[in-house]
Amino acid sequence: MGTGKIVIYNGDSEETVSAALGKAMFLSNKGEKVAVIQFLKGKGIQNAPLTRRLEPEIKMFHFEKSLRDFEGLAPEEKEEEISNIRNGLNYARKVLSAGQFDSLFLDEVLELIGMGIITAGELEKLLSVRGFTDVFLTGCSMCEEVFTFADEIIELKSIKYKKYN
Repeated sequence: MGTGKIVIYNGDSEETVSAALGKAMFLSNKGEKVAVIQFLKGKGIQNAPLTRRLEPEIKMFHFEKSLRDFEGLAPEEKEEEISNIRNGLNYARKVLSAGQFDSLFLDEVLELIGMGIITAGELEKLLSVRGFTDVFLTGCSMCEEVFTFADEIIELKSIKYKKYN
């Protein structure tokens, strides 16, 4: 019995998101069913013009309610958003269990581990129901435990080249 692979895009936030969305567009263009669940970006990202244009080819999901970035929230607002984030993770589990997509991207899910919202063990348990679905994880934070269940890790770095005359 085959299983979907687990691929990690690790590095600066902008690079990981760009690489993951590029891969999502590539897979969608090949005819695959693709879904993206975004975390820690607040509700505002779902109304971004590009995000709206990706659908219906790429299904985009957001569970957070605040218009602000998670880091800018007051402690009580963070607690509410953590509940919303957990709803997003539960939805990811349902999506993976149902096998309705060829690929699922969990954008910034590694940051949830770094912030202590979930553990690497909880993420591994979530991914264990993936069946044939390939799962792509993004984020800047990495812990050794996540390395153990990833099939591929892509490290992205920005390197500025000095121009010579």
